[in-house]
Amino acid sequence: MKITATNTLGRILLLLRPGKMDSAQLKEAFPTSGGWLYKMNTEGLIQINEDFVWSITDAGRAACPNRRDAKLEPLYMNSPLPKYQSQRAAA
Repeated sequence: MKITATNTLGRILLLLRPGKMDSAQLKEAFPTSGGWLYKMNTEGLIQINEDFVWSITDAGRAACPNRRDAKLEPLYMNSPLPKYQSQRAAA
């Protein structure tokens, strides 16, 4: 399982790195993450307690990507605006 700053696994680890979250908060942030959470739990990256509060483990903290590692596409000054932005600019 590859963990990057832009895939679901990495984003869940980044979300849990500052502190604990309950299941409702995680479902709000990642509506389709239920399967990923339990897979990450069985691999020891995150854990859940009896109150359904999720937290990151030491192994998860070590595997957690750096947010700056995300490959972002630069915006060039000479590139054309996307269609919806060019329509707004003309209005």
